[in-house]
Amino acid sequence: MICVTPSGRPRWQTWGLVLGVPLVLVMCLALFRIDLGVMAKGPQNLGGFLVKTVSKFDWSYLPALSQLTLETVAIALVASVFGCLIAFPLACLAALTTTPHPVVAYAVKGVASVVRTLPDLVLALVLASAVGLGPVPGIVALVVTGVAYLVKAYSEVLEVVDPKPVEGVRASGGDWVSQRTVGVLPQGTPDLLGLSLYIVDSNLRSASILGAVGAGGIGFDLANALRHFRFDRIGLIVLSIYLSVSLVDLVSNWVRRRIG
Repeated sequence: MICVTPSGRPRWQTWGLVLGVPLVLVMCLALFRIDLGVMAKGPQNLGGFLVKTVSKFDWSYLPALSQLTLETVAIALVASVFGCLIAFPLACLAALTTTPHPVVAYAVKGVASVVRTLPDLVLALVLASAVGLGPVPGIVALVVTGVAYLVKAYSEVLEVVDPKPVEGVRASGGDWVSQRTVGVLPQGTPDLLGLSLYIVDSNLRSASILGAVGAGGIGFDLANALRHFRFDRIGLIVLSIYLSVSLVDLVSNWVRRRIG
C-alpha cells in the first residue's frame, strides 16, 4: 500500500495528512467566528421562513413569472450552444492528442485557466455596466465562463482516448487530420456529449442568479422578493426554477439514452 512503508508503518505523508487536515479545518473554523447561539436558532428561523414561503402565493404574478422563466431558460440555452461551439475547436487545440503543437496546447490551457478564475456573476456585472441591462451581458458572461470550463473538460476527454485506433489510422496511411477525426473524436463523443448537456444544466442554474445584477432572467425578481420579504412570490420563483431545472434534466437524460 502506498500509505505505509515496507516495514508496515505509516509514511510521513500519511501522518501529515491525518494531522494536517484536522488542523486546517480548525484554523478555518476559527476564521469564521461562528456564533453558536445564532446557529442554535437556525432551524427555527428556517422553519419560519419555509412556512411563510409556502403558506401564500401571489397568483397574479404568474404571467410575469412565466415570461421571466422562459427568458432564463433561453439565456441558458443560447449561452450553452455558443459556448460548446466555441469551446470544441479550442479544446482540440488544447488537447495534446489533437493539437498541432504542444506550445499551442499549453497556451490555450493557460488562457482558459485564467478565465476560469472569473466568477460569472462578477463578469455579468461588469458587462451589464458596459453594454447595459438585459439578457445580453448574461449570455456573454455564461459563454465566456462556459468556454473556459469546457476547454479544460473537453481537452481532458480527448487526451485520455485509446491511442490504438490512432495508430491504426496512421498505419493505414491516414494523414494528420484523419488520425484526429477518425481515431480520436469518435472515442470521445459520448463524454463530450455528456459535458455539453451538463453545461446546459449549469448555465440554467447560473442564469437564475445573474438577473440579480441586471443580466436578464428571473434573478432580479428573486433578489427583489428576498430584499422586500415578498414571501408570496419567493415560493413561486423557487418552484419555477426547480421545475425548469428538472425539465432540463429529463431532456438531458432522454438525449443520453437515445444517443448513447
